[in-house]
Amino acid sequence: MTCRPVRVLRSIGVRCLMIVGVLSLLACSDRSVPPFSSRKPATLLRSSDLASLQASLVEVATAIRARLVNGSNPVLGVLTRMEQAELKALYQTGGYSPLWVDATGRPNGSARDALALLDGAADEGLDPADYRQGPLDGLAALLETASPLLPRDLASFDEALSSGMLRYLRHLHMGRVDPRAIGFRLSVPADHHDFAALLRSALADHRVTEAAADLTPPLAQYRALRIMLTRYRSLAADVTLESLPPTAVAGRPGEPYTGLGALYRRLVAFGDLPAGTPAPAESAAYEGTLV
Repeated sequence: MTCRPVRVLRSIGVRCLMIVGVLSLLACSDRSVPPFSSRKPATLLRSSDLASLQASLVEVATAIRARLVNGSNPVLGVLTRMEQAELKALYQTGGYSPLWVDATGRPNGSARDALALLDGAADEGLDPADYRQGPLDGLAALLETASPLLPRDLASFDEALSSGMLRYLRHLHMGRVDPRAIGFRLSVPADHHDFAALLRSALADHRVTEAAADLTPPLAQYRALRIMLTRYRSLAADVTLESLPPTAVAGRPGEPYTGLGALYRRLVAFGDLPAGTPAPAESAAYEGTLV
């Protein structure tokens, strides 16, 4: 019987990749940064300024309409035809009024909820960078500034958050990659969710976070893999799990091995060795429970 401890070096990354892949498969077969609430509240404006701000929101709506009707928006980059149509449908129902800013020209509560969801996308096996487009990365300055942004900047922020949320909800529910496109022979029932209507309803009811939770695949396997993904990412970041010493040959039972302590700590962390197992002496041979 032989053991190759070098394999343990790769196991955390491999397990993370496997979990991310299976999360996507489960989502398809069923057809998540510090909380923004902790940031400093935006400075309140005088009531005499509100009329001017409300007028600027009309300009925001005009800017949004012009971009969506013309189908050209350099802020959002490349969108598929489906994404363009979905974004237009989201705004058209409300006369292209902004969805994520209030009468003071500040992000509203739903915007904060949405950004928290996008920042936590990695918890669902997704990449936050896929949803934080254009001006979204400047949100901190937007929240804390004492001066309202220009209408065109508010329009850019509003559209970028809408586009990111629509894509996030679709990926959360259906998966980021269609398994059939990478060789899996699955029979998947058709799913025709109207994500634009779902998002608009969630905004009207101030329940963006709950709407996302409702779209999460209701599978026990998905919930278990989500927990394990967080666990293995935590293990990957644990500096106490030092690398095993390199070896050019397989370690055989009864032979000395200089990495016994590191190997023991990794096996316990992975759950492959009971936590109560006595730690081996560094001078001991590779034998017993470790084998």
